[in-house]
Amino acid sequence: SVLGKLTFNHPNDTESASTYYIGNTMSVNWTSSGTVGNVQLQYSSNNGSDGYPYVIYNSTGGQYFNQSHTYSWAIPEGANLTNQIRVKVFSVSNPTTVYAIEPSPTTIKGTLHVDQPAGNEVWNVGDLHYINWTRHGTQMGNVSILYSLNSGSSYPGTLDTQTAVE
Repeated sequence: SVLGKLTFNHPNDTESASTYYIGNTMSVNWTSSGTVGNVQLQYSSNNGSDGYPYVIYNSTGGQYFNQSHTYSWAIPEGANLTNQIRVKVFSVSNPTTVYAIEPSPTTIKGTLHVDQPAGNEVWNVGDLHYINWTRHGTQMGNVSILYSLNSGSSYPGTLDTQTAVE
């Protein structure tokens, strides 16, 4: 029998060096030749060695896409944070023979947004102040809080912190 073919178009070799952030989108584009049928997207967090175990769901929460498509993948909170992300598109009916893989790995990172202090505050020695932030990326690990005495030119120290429990 004659099998169709999938081609991974975006990200390509030059765009694969890009960094994407949790909560943002990554445009994924593929085309097909011949009859491929529905396809699925999955990704690897270690350059393909793990067998692409993570499913990329479509905009309705399903797993299937048209055989040629562009999809803006909203990178989820729980995505692995690594510089070895690779996306694979494969035919549902012939997954081991009709597939295409992102040519080079991309990077996914989490972000932190400092909510408090807002900036330009003057803090007096001995006063108690709270530092609050919003984390995007559940796999980020611990956070170090550094401080600057010269408007951010250097960060000579780390705060001695206590974690408040709410």
